[in-house]
Amino acid sequence: MDYESGVLIAFLIWCFGLIAMLIKLNSQMNKNLKKIGYRISWVSLNPKPMSESDINKPIWRLVIKFLTIAFFGFLCIFLSWFQVVFFVGMFAYKFFQDIGAPQAVRDFRWRLKNVNMTMNQVIEEFMKVEEVKLDFENYKSNIIEDMKQRNLI
Repeated sequence: MDYESGVLIAFLIWCFGLIAMLIKLNSQMNKNLKKIGYRISWVSLNPKPMSESDINKPIWRLVIKFLTIAFFGFLCIFLSWFQVVFFVGMFAYKFFQDIGAPQAVRDFRWRLKNVNMTMNQVIEEFMKVEEVKLDFENYKSNIIEDMKQRNLI
């Protein structure tokens, strides 16, 4: 378990992370989230609200953003075993966080990841998970109003 072994394993983790990021950013989940004004974060890979710049961003800015994230990830490779322990810890945290979620939340996540849903279906699923007391049309109008305020529609 020397430094070079740690660097090699950290490099493989870095490659895995870049591929996972590209897959998640182009996933069905991201497409479904965009229908209600959310997207997957490039760094944390968690959902976050979209901004107007997310819609009209030229491709070269996306490439620069990807290369910047890849560069800083590459620098972390030289932290060797610290990078490996950090990755394993974050992977375990996400895994155990998902296990503790209620079944309705896990079903919702599965549908977001695997089913091409309409905007209405995504909103209905959000309402079920969040146990919203509003009727569907009011909740949908709130989401649409929020998207208008952020200049998404």
